[in-house]
Amino acid sequence: MITGSDTIDASLPRFQIISRNNHTFENETLQKVGITSGWTYGAVESTCDDVNSEVGAWILCSDRVDYVSDPGDSGSPVFYLIYGDNAELRGIHWGAADGYLNTWNDAWMSDLHQIELDLGSLVVYHMTAAIESGPDFVPQNAWCQWVGNADGGIAPFSYEWRKDGNMVSTSNSYTTSNTGSSDFQLSFRVIDALSDTAMNFLGVTVDTTSTAFSC
Repeated sequence: MITGSDTIDASLPRFQIISRNNHTFENETLQKVGITSGWTYGAVESTCDDVNSEVGAWILCSDRVDYVSDPGDSGSPVFYLIYGDNAELRGIHWGAADGYLNTWNDAWMSDLHQIELDLGSLVVYHMTAAIESGPDFVPQNAWCQWVGNADGGIAPFSYEWRKDGNMVSTSNSYTTSNTGSSDFQLSFRVIDALSDTAMNFLGVTVDTTSTAFSC
């Protein structure tokens, strides 16, 4: 268990959510940033416990984590720190495990799976579109392929590939049997189930001196 600090760390002033995991795992270390107690973290001690809260309502399948919390911290994000300021969101803090009026070493949180059972699918960080494979320097009149995917967002996804503004594919890949003899630009667009949209672009140079049949 680590005691919190209300002072902003100038070298690490924020955490960037770059991924999500719907569940927690015993003995892993999770972090939280609360408006009252600041940044604290500790190990997951148990998962999926049914808890009778201070107001008399049962909160099902909560997770107990060994971090400090204070009154006012409810709703704070709970996350796994991947590296640097990059974090994986796990859920939200909702209360102290052993009391309410004082600082306690253990706390309760709800993971994303439990939250989405109540609220439905949530977008918890901005989706991006990644062109994962494919060349930016190609032979003329050759066979080539590019593959893209979404990072984040809610499935199912739809896709659009455009070459110099013209639609060429509606799958997550684009294959051409003829690259032509002029440079071109590819755009890759992803739309998720909640209509969130992300795009990526790739400028492609055509080598008019090459006689290769494929990239």
